[in-house]
Amino acid sequence: MDGEVSFLEEKLKLFLEEAEAKENLDKAIASAGLVRKDYYSKEEINKILEAMISQGGFVEFVARSAMASLMLGK
Repeated sequence: MDGEVSFLEEKLKLFLEEAEAKENLDKAIASAGLVRKDYYSKEEINKILEAMISQGGFVEFVARSAMASLMLGK
């Protein structure tokens, strides 16, 4: 989970259709004031996760789970 958001998209696909997962992740990236790219700094990942949390629902669930993994160093 070091800088890539593809894992977030894969986790979202467990709960949402592929297009919806991509749309929600793109929305979070834009809300964080970022653009879609291959790699993000830890600060950028945290901004994306915060933006995902504000979306609520399964998107929030995935973000909180990812934040917990980050805190545990996994």
